[in-house]
Amino acid sequence: MTLLPEPPPIPPTDPDAIQALLDRAASRNARPPSILPAILVGLLAMPFATVVVTLVVVVLAAASMLDSRGPIDATSMETLTGVPQVLFAMLVTQFLALGIVPIAAAYAGGGGTWATLGLVRARMRWWGYPFVVVGSFGVMMAAGLLTQLLVSGGLLPQMKEMPADMLMDMPAGWQLACLLVMSVGPGICEELVFRGYVMRRLALRWKPWQAIGLSSAFFGIAHIHPMHIFFAFLMGLWLGWLAWRTRSIVPSIIAHFAVDFTVFGAAVLSGTAGSPTDDPGAAEIGSSIVVSLVGLAAVAVVVRATRPDAAPAAAVLSPQ
Repeated sequence: MTLLPEPPPIPPTDPDAIQALLDRAASRNARPPSILPAILVGLLAMPFATVVVTLVVVVLAAASMLDSRGPIDATSMETLTGVPQVLFAMLVTQFLALGIVPIAAAYAGGGGTWATLGLVRARMRWWGYPFVVVGSFGVMMAAGLLTQLLVSGGLLPQMKEMPADMLMDMPAGWQLACLLVMSVGPGICEELVFRGYVMRRLALRWKPWQAIGLSSAFFGIAHIHPMHIFFAFLMGLWLGWLAWRTRSIVPSIIAHFAVDFTVFGAAVLSGTAGSPTDDPGAAEIGSSIVVSLVGLAAVAVVVRATRPDAAPAAAVLSPQ
């Protein structure tokens, strides 16, 4: 008795079954995106912005020296950067250059540029935003206290000058203008780089905690000084978790702006922008712990405010 070969399977006619087969074939052929662009953007975005600002200062110094017929040296450039109008132009140029990098990278990668960067509606109820700000203050106080303890213990070097130092001797109007740029600029542009492009791109290949950790490391390194690197890394973990939890960088932009505006604004109003040199006393430690605990409670509310359909998963960092 001769066995006949089995007939070929009948192709499905149901549209859903056909689409399922197509999706399965596409998933087998699709390759996860490379992480190299994310690493390059994370490492080179800030140096690129610095180079652009340096070129602008050199051009302005050259134009100034041509008028005065003097030499172009470090002293003349330092004098030039102390002019409020020049400092304002430098800050605007720096953050514009910084923001262009992730936008260009996302556009070159195809797909929706803003969705790729996480500039989409957050999966969080509206009443969660005030708690995002309160939680950010709590994280800031905890990270600041830990950083200060490490500095006083000799484990981190002291930072002699703080970013707000440059605002101390300015007229009030220019102080406010530069303060806004120093708060809005990092809030938007740094979030586009580190939480928008770098973290979301890494999460397409890695687990979310790995993407958050490495993007936070890049965020810290961008702040150069070891003391600032450590503090920025801790803040980056919070901002990364926030962007991951809400499936958007809008909450992290708001949190970043609120922290920077509060820190720089308080320094300008108090006239004590310089890095603290005294060991934290019991009262300071106690108040920092209280604020940190309040912030922790606010973080718990943020978790509750997150929509159920945005439960943490690797997919929430993918472009929508």
